Amino acid sequence: LDMQNRTYARQHRKNPIREDITRKVMESAYRHGHGKLLIARGEDGVPHSAGFFLFDERTCYYLLGGFDPAFNSDGSQNLLLDAGIRFAQSVSADFDFEGSMVEGIENFYRQFGGSQVINYQVSKQLFVYEMFEALKPRIKKLIGYKI
Repeated sequence: LDMQNRTYARQHRKNPIREDITRKVMESAYRHGHGKLLIARGEDGVPHSAGFFLFDERTCYYLLGGFDPAFNSDGSQNLLLDAGIRFAQSVSADFDFEGSMVEGIENFYRQFGGSQVINYQVSKQLFVYEMFEALKPRIKKLIGYKI
């Protein structure tokens, strides 16, 4: 959670997922034998990157991840995901990066040679909410919230 919060802080964003919910998901996954936390540490034992993987026999999901900005270019994220993919091979048939609409993250994931899958989202909502969704990027830009 600390690594994930550091990643959002580096982006000048607030973590959109409440910590209590994240903890409940992780604890439940561990309790049922379907969660794995990997931490990439330096020689001094300090965590550089971390990732949480949620899995069953069909798919292993890279559910949560983050890194310490002080170690941004040390390759620990690459090593962590490589270890996660190797772990996934031992427990699941497929590996799912969970994707991203953030260009930098999407480019990073592409380095691993996965296939891009398009997911559609269909919803029905009131006109007021449609207007808010249309204006949200402009509002975020005005207040300096990074999209």
